[in-house]
Amino acid sequence: MWYEKSAAQGYEQAIKLLKILGPRNTQKPTAKVTTSERNSDRDDDEMLRYLAREADMNEEQLANFLKKCAEMSHSKSITPEVKKLAINSLSAGIAQGDAAQERAAKGK
Repeated sequence: MWYEKSAAQGYEQAIKLLKILGPRNTQKPTAKVTTSERNSDRDDDEMLRYLAREADMNEEQLANFLKKCAEMSHSKSITPEVKKLAINSLSAGIAQGDAAQERAAKGK
């Protein structure tokens, strides 16, 4: 939702991220793991790798970051919820960094 709002205001990073994420799934979850859920997990992995590159992280740093996110959510493994937490955290950090760069460029 926040990416969509940011993209609607012309924020380039949000537009890029939405292109990677694709259309938002509004279906209710089911007990079975469906192909679309597996694809969603793959999309999350892709998004994490993209955001890690944007944040200048290597694979080891990303793995450590995911472990910390799992600990924060009291999870014993890297679940889809942990991935979403990591995606949100990384994208927020990148957005803050971009905003700081823009302010610096404007001399504020």
